[in-house]
Amino acid sequence: MKLISIGDGRGKNAMVGIAPFYQKIEKEEKSTAVSHRIVKTTLKTNISALEEKSQHEGDQLFENLIQGDPEIDLKEEGRFTGKLHYTWANEKNELISDVRFQEEIFYSDGRLREQRAFNTTEANIQNETLPIRWTGVTIPVYEAMRRYIFTHTYQLFHTNGLTYSFLFELAKQLHEKKEMMFIGGGAGGSDPIVLMKGGKKYRGFMSGEIAYDNTSYRLLIHLTDIDLEDY
Repeated sequence: MKLISIGDGRGKNAMVGIAPFYQKIEKEEKSTAVSHRIVKTTLKTNISALEEKSQHEGDQLFENLIQGDPEIDLKEEGRFTGKLHYTWANEKNELISDVRFQEEIFYSDGRLREQRAFNTTEANIQNETLPIRWTGVTIPVYEAMRRYIFTHTYQLFHTNGLTYSFLFELAKQLHEKKEMMFIGGGAGGSDPIVLMKGGKKYRGFMSGEIAYDNTSYRLLIHLTDIDLEDY
């Protein structure tokens, strides 16, 4: 199990388990789900190739799609991929080896706001000195759901009796107030959360629930990089 360092903003912190949160769907019949990667499109049938064939005329592209199925490669699409290797290509789909990344930041209307060299970010979820901490700033659950799009949700797990008490108390506070807590890295909790080296930067929220037996809990971390008020 992956670990994360969590602080309550009052000087207490603990290393606890973290895993992606999935809602369980109960089925009458037991079945085993198997995940496979499949080919979705090819260089001959992707949108760039289709636009080039229609000379970048929208009406002609629509007509081609209606009259036939140029976007479907019956021989390749749907096949299992097996083991994959990443490679890079230019606009002409020619393989390249000398790749330099750039970070582009856009306004909500799609205009480019800033372009800068891409810097690899370091993960900050396992720093015991500077844990992912409560900021003390809360937001009602219904307001957070209205304002943000949460792209990832993770559940926290205790690893022993001490961490159980620690996480249970956090979940209880949030459950009773029906609020989410802003969380983050750094000394004051204002830094974004980065799960892995080179990963995206996320704004974090924590929510908690206590079961009717008053002994079971669910403590979730919700991550977002999309604020609906920007749109």
